[in-house]
Amino acid sequence: MTPASRLFIGRTAELAALTDWWEQARSGGGAQLGIVTAEAGGGKTALLEEWVTRLQTRHQGPAPVIGWGQCVELFDADEPYLPILEALSSMCHGPHRDEVIAVLRRCASSWLVQLPGVLDEASRAELWQALPRSFSRPGMFAELDIALTELSSAYPLLLVLEDLHLADRPTVELVSYLARRRSRVNVLLLGSCRPAEVLTKAHRLRSVIQDLGTRGLCQRLRLEPWSAVDVATFLADWHSPRTVTPELAIEIAERTEGNPLFVVALCRHLEGRHLDDEGRLVLDDQVVRAAGRLGALGVPDEVRLMLQRQIDDLDQADRAILAVAAAVGEEFAIESVGAGLTGQLTVVEVEERCAALARQGSLLRSSEPVEWPDGTVTGRCRFTHQMYREALYDLLGPARRVQVHRAIGARLTAGYGGGSEEIASELAGHHERGRDYPQAVAELTTAARVAMSRAAYPEAHDLVRRALSLLEQVPGGPGRERLELQLRRASVVAVASVWGWREPDAIVDCLRLSELAVAHEDVSAQVTALLGLHNIAMVRGDGKAREDAAAEVLSLAQRTRDPTAGLIAHLLQCYIGSRVGDCAAMWEHARRILELAPGRTDPELALVLGEQPAVAAHQLGAIALWQLGHPDQARRHVAAALTDARTLAIPVDVARALWYAAVIHTLCGDAPRVAELAIELEDLSVEHDLQLWRAGGSVLGGWAAATLGDVEAGLARLRTGVAGWARFARLGSTFHACVAADAFLSIGHVEEARSAVAAGLAAVASDGERQSEPELLRLHGELLLVSGEPDSAERELNRALVLTRQRSARGWQLRAATSLARLWRQQGRTAEAAELLAGVLEWFDEGHDTRDLRTAGVIVAL
Repeated sequence: MTPASRLFIGRTAELAALTDWWEQARSGGGAQLGIVTAEAGGGKTALLEEWVTRLQTRHQGPAPVIGWGQCVELFDADEPYLPILEALSSMCHGPHRDEVIAVLRRCASSWLVQLPGVLDEASRAELWQALPRSFSRPGMFAELDIALTELSSAYPLLLVLEDLHLADRPTVELVSYLARRRSRVNVLLLGSCRPAEVLTKAHRLRSVIQDLGTRGLCQRLRLEPWSAVDVATFLADWHSPRTVTPELAIEIAERTEGNPLFVVALCRHLEGRHLDDEGRLVLDDQVVRAAGRLGALGVPDEVRLMLQRQIDDLDQADRAILAVAAAVGEEFAIESVGAGLTGQLTVVEVEERCAALARQGSLLRSSEPVEWPDGTVTGRCRFTHQMYREALYDLLGPARRVQVHRAIGARLTAGYGGGSEEIASELAGHHERGRDYPQAVAELTTAARVAMSRAAYPEAHDLVRRALSLLEQVPGGPGRERLELQLRRASVVAVASVWGWREPDAIVDCLRLSELAVAHEDVSAQVTALLGLHNIAMVRGDGKAREDAAAEVLSLAQRTRDPTAGLIAHLLQCYIGSRVGDCAAMWEHARRILELAPGRTDPELALVLGEQPAVAAHQLGAIALWQLGHPDQARRHVAAALTDARTLAIPVDVARALWYAAVIHTLCGDAPRVAELAIELEDLSVEHDLQLWRAGGSVLGGWAAATLGDVEAGLARLRTGVAGWARFARLGSTFHACVAADAFLSIGHVEEARSAVAAGLAAVASDGERQSEPELLRLHGELLLVSGEPDSAERELNRALVLTRQRSARGWQLRAATSLARLWRQQGRTAEAAELLAGVLEWFDEGHDTRDLRTAGVIVAL
């Protein structure tokens, strides 16, 4: 018999396709991402390993730098970027080790510092000290992009990521990011996945592959099952020198449906006991009763039977080793298995037995050894298929599982020491199954913190929810309360990161956090809880609850004189000023924020806020300044906000800054600039799945397009944006109603304009969002005039004018005065019109290039 690991059957066309991808990527002329798809056991790994082996032996020139990472499904939660880190680690142990480490140190230190066993402890500690407290996802992406660019300029570069259907969300997003970098010329990202799992789980990988495919940046290669000829060829090699009858080959091909893994498993099952010297099937009551029955057996059940038979054939020591290995994970360290065996075998004996099993190639494959932080060097192996692991794990009884997981957790904790946060999710799984619930909750909290430091916010949220579900198992007392406070705060921060304020758990977390924070006199946690309650009220359109939360923060700041609480209090009061249309108060609070927080604030509070206070102050201050009659200053502040947001490189912050900039330029009537900002906003929002801001870009971009002459396309875009925004937020809808009504009215779509104004005024009445109220009244007056009701129009325009004077909202006042003056001129009241407009215009000492000032100037000059 030829060992299965040495057999490679067919796939000539597939190997050629991979070579074509490699040459295209190296020349910069083809897709940079290639995905090999097949169902479980379909031969993905075998194909990739065979092709890489041929590449290494036949490549001309400098040896390629090859990174190989494996996506795995952990017991409880995903470690962000685990396959990427594994791929980088393998590159650091390859033929160009020194060059790779040097480039990572220079260009991607936030990645290098996370690679175990690459740097010595002193170098790693020094590098940690030089890094920021937390990593932003865009920053990490950019670092890796730069590093790969530099490496690929010197060496051909290949990144292989197996089983992407198991990848965590950050890894998928990073793959998408790298594939979109058209400047890459010598990089091939080669992945594998199971298509059925991607489809049934609605995995993000599905949309990434589809989107990149439409852009010509991704190619797919689906592995078909082995044909009957392939199966016959494999059987002939496997059973050589004996001859296998064609009938048996056909039966095996039919029963396994050509799945390579199932074919191999069946061959092992039949080997040495079911075939006679003529290659005919020998009857065996435990399997089938006669030849010709194989095709009638269901593959999944029969595979399970074959797995159990293989396990039964192992000796007792190997079964014990593999059962504990299954508790460690799909890939396992020999040292962990030795600990789980609790003295039954030495680590050396475990290592030797695993090596022997890996050489057989049926259950295990060898992996690269690893060095733990405590200096332990341990070999590693991986199960050849998840089904083997599941069947072996079932061998452990309930009591034995608890014992095994506790022992594994204790050894990992000792081995990693102070660096155990790197494996916090893994440790949490072992502690939970070992019934050590306090430690499981603590490790999940650590894992959530690590995920947030890597900008893996949805994963952090999942980890926190998992920890909270285990909290009930932790005994009560002060220690539990402190642990719960940390968890509730982390949960609120995680909710904020995904803007999940509509989730039922959000208000429960905020209220409980507030209760715990008061009990423990934790001011920072109190601010976090109150901010969360404010945001929940905001997305629900509950103005009273927003004001109550803001008032509590203000009271807390006054009692404690805590500077952060004071900063947040100013920001919430700024929001309230925006809501009620008090532009003077808005600007005063924005000005104070800019004095108190010229740079960053606490990163967790910034997440709960949804933005950095200084950036928010620039944006809200710009809105206030435009209303107060300072359009030039408003434009300078949104420009500053956009610059700061780009520096922070957090996509949602950049999107928000682009929207505010587009709002100010819309108010100034600068359609070309709005069009530019809207396109950038929509592109960014599509890339990062920011649906709210994509809708906002559609509204303002549609207005700009219609204003610039592309009327029908612009209005269609505007309508789509208004509807999209309404699905996610009520805040901002009154301003969008103004923009829509203005666009519709300017081209004579009176009914649509009337509907937009009615919707805006209804929102003012129901939500109390009064900032755009004067403009809605003015537009209502214009519509009454179009409808032939000049007296009603004049009354409405006067209402708008009076309201703007009460608020000192000179930006809106100029518009109301211009509309009223135009009406008076039509009625022959020229002197009154001129006097009204002149009185407003004389106040403005800037912004003379804006549409409103130019229009008013023309009317005065008539």
